[in-house]
Amino acid sequence: MTEIRASRVTDPETSHIAEARMRGDGTLSLRRAQVLRLISKHPLSTSGEIGVLMERQHPSIGHSASPAPHKRLPELRKLGLVWSGEKRTCRVSGHLSMIWNCTPAGMLAASALGKSE
Repeated sequence: MTEIRASRVTDPETSHIAEARMRGDGTLSLRRAQVLRLISKHPLSTSGEIGVLMERQHPSIGHSASPAPHKRLPELRKLGLVWSGEKRTCRVSGHLSMIWNCTPAGMLAASALGKSE
């Protein structure tokens, strides 16, 4: 997967340290891949719903994990792998939330990721 910055220039130093650690140990790419696969299997989900699915499928991550789906989704959108925009009530939070879905490029990437497991 192409790399883009996970932290902004204006983020505190701790965010840049965390990004460097996640990039160095492969966690950043792994979490992006996990989120992309979940979106491909559960289209039109909210970030809250994706978070619950991620906890169920990857229990070692835990609920308070820093690489939470809501952080990876905008990165995947910048990479052209997912889109968002429409809104509906989230089944987890009960709030109006954006839904996420794979682009054609995202579906191809998710399919390739599934074959490499």
